[in-house]
Amino acid sequence: MGAPLEAPARRRRHTRLIATATELVGECTQAAAAVYGPIADAPPEQERGWGAAQRGRAVRVRAVRLSR
Repeated sequence: MGAPLEAPARRRRHTRLIATATELVGECTQAAAAVYGPIADAPPEQERGWGAAQRGRAVRVRAVRLSR
């Protein structure tokens, strides 16, 4: 592992990591809005023909473990 980071260097590194994570969350939010926004804005009569998840029925979801 290398030598321990000095406190200011560690803070800068943590700040960069937090900034990167914040940008990623923002990009995910924009992508989700682009996908789900039109569905949310659609009139209720357009729901006919959608799958069970869109009609509010219970849907079984498989858990996925993300690697770090």
